[in-house]
Amino acid sequence: MDAAGYTTLNRQSGLMREMAVVANNLANASTTGFRREGVVFSEYVAAMDSDPSLS
Repeated sequence: MDAAGYTTLNRQSGLMREMAVVANNLANASTTGFRREGVVFSEYVAAMDSDPSLS
């Protein structure tokens, strides 16, 4: 896969994760004791390093 395609797929994956976190925060906003989650870029990069390569 070329670099542009790989970059695009990684960006889409990151956006999907961010949307999932926001959706979870909204769904549980009124739950007693719920603590919101956040997406930290360094955690995302570390998770990507542990996944097997697509190439």
